[in-house]
Amino acid sequence: MIAIKSILALLALGTASVLAAPAASIKFSPRQGNEVSVFACTEARFTGECRMIPTPAEQCFNIDPAWNDVISSIQNLERDRFKCKWFE
Repeated sequence: MIAIKSILALLALGTASVLAAPAASIKFSPRQGNEVSVFACTEARFTGECRMIPTPAEQCFNIDPAWNDVISSIQNLERDRFKCKWFE
């Protein structure tokens, strides 16, 4: 389970990432069917090690424990279909 501190950090980072313009190098294709994508990176402004996380559109989820305390930027790429919030 994600610690409350980790959940709050992810929420703050998700909010910051929504306000910031995405890096020009980020390219994605909307997933087909009922799956959406979340983009997360270890460094601010979507740099460092990055990962695309596919998930069902109707299901919020916990971040992989290996990434729980290392994500510095996170973005819901399909905000019209994926409404989960990120918390530290």
